Amino acid sequence: MNCEAPAAVGMRSLTCALSQIATVGVFSLAMPDRLPANSPGGNSIMNIRTSDGQNRSVVASLGPVGGGAGGTPRHDGPDGSGGLSAFLKNTPIEINEAEVPIRFLRYGLAQDSAGAGQYRGGLATEMAFEIFSPDTLITARNRNRSVFASAGAVGDDVVRCHIFALCARAKLLNTATLTSSSASREM
Repeated sequence: MNCEAPAAVGMRSLTCALSQIATVGVFSLAMPDRLPANSPGGNSIMNIRTSDGQNRSVVASLGPVGGGAGGTPRHDGPDGSGGLSAFLKNTPIEINEAEVPIRFLRYGLAQDSAGAGQYRGGLATEMAFEIFSPDTLITARNRNRSVFASAGAVGDDVVRCHIFALCARAKLLNTATLTSSSASREM
């Protein structure tokens, strides 16, 4: 956490998120009757580098996209915003569509994405969009839940990982679909 040169310091927000996930996760397992299930992890931010109709370079950040918060001992977890990033706000899609050669197909809560259990984790967010410019570069930051799923509480292991998909539907058309699931609590 307190790096010294020449240590890599990129993605420091992910390092901080993982530290919080580990800390909260340990306490959640130690006191399942008092604390919510662990967080779904850091939300992903989509970065797009493309060009507009006048061939000017455009860079935009989209998101956040992530899971809902973990279920608590008494109720379901909040949808669309895990505890690590509940403070993040998105740019309205209308602004992105006006400034970037992009069209949003979906951006909202992902159906059936909540964790199982008596008190489920919150629904994840889902984003699907089309890009209308060739040679567009799309990256996703903080994809810490792409390989390892959130740990469900009290032995729950049915939590899903983030899904990132890139599909070519036409010669100059790219679509990305992102979903994320959250942890749940079985009491």
